[in-house]
Amino acid sequence: MAKDKKTTPKTDDESRLMAQDIGQVDTFVRALEQTYGYGRLLAVCPDLDLAAKMRRQIDKFNQAILKADWDGVRVHGQATIKGYQALERAYLAAGFKPIDQRAVIEAVMPNGAVLQIVAEGACHGVIEGDEREVIAIGAEAIGELFHERVKDTMKTAAKFFPGSRIETIRNKDWADDELPF
Repeated sequence: MAKDKKTTPKTDDESRLMAQDIGQVDTFVRALEQTYGYGRLLAVCPDLDLAAKMRRQIDKFNQAILKADWDGVRVHGQATIKGYQALERAYLAAGFKPIDQRAVIEAVMPNGAVLQIVAEGACHGVIEGDEREVIAIGAEAIGELFHERVKDTMKTAAKFFPGSRIETIRNKDWADDELPF
């Protein structure tokens, strides 16, 4: 039986370096997702072998993180970046284009579906082979929802926290909250 070779961070400095390696991959992938859409490079990859290889690589990187395998994180992190670069080349070679940030904004929802915010009247098209779950909504409809549902909450928050801004909103399942109230 082969011995599992891994190097778990032993010091705070090593833990910080591992976090930097993870952050480098995360920053790279987020930039690609801003350009091409969440998960789109992998979802529409015309080279099925490349897509399968990339899924395996992502799994190796995630497993290294879960095991706190510093060497694995470093090696598989760099391989993941190279894999995403290969996906980008395949995407562009197939004639696909980056998403037009003026026409559509994509964000991933907590359930993994992709939310697309489109300008009213914008032509919302799906790329052939893109099997992601996509929910598209117009900017005007978001404005109406936002106004009706959160206007009073925003005013109250602004009163108590002047100069603050909301960066993200997450739903919390209060039934599983560790606080006893």
